Amino acid sequence: MSPVRLAPEVLAQLAGCVDVEAPQEFVGLLGGQPGAVLSLVPLPNRAIRGDRFAVEPLAFAQAEHALRQRGQRWLGFVHSHPHGDVRLSAIDRAELWRDCLQLVAARGRQGELLQAAYWLAASGVLQLPVLVADGARA
Repeated sequence: MSPVRLAPEVLAQLAGCVDVEAPQEFVGLLGGQPGAVLSLVPLPNRAIRGDRFAVEPLAFAQAEHALRQRGQRWLGFVHSHPHGDVRLSAIDRAELWRDCLQLVAARGRQGELLQAAYWLAASGVLQLPVLVADGARA
């Protein structure tokens, strides 16, 4: 699979969302075109535990509709790991939706925003390279 290209404004928005939601996990929908993430739509995290996220179906449907109104496709999800690790957890591997983009973000030891992209399929987990690129050229 090809790299995941994040528009710079999506990366900036993601950094803010991760900080606002900490110490809870942040969750959002990713939109754009295949291979180019052009939008992030934050979603309410309805999980009771801080190390998980849960999205209500209506919130998902409304966010996906908003993406279509912008002429974009739903590509997958982003969520944060408030403790600085962007590797998929055992819970992530068991519960994340398959066959869509899964982006994980966290703050590193120096405060930098870390991110890793994954594609989960029945055959296994593939980590994808992440590039920050102008969405118009992606």
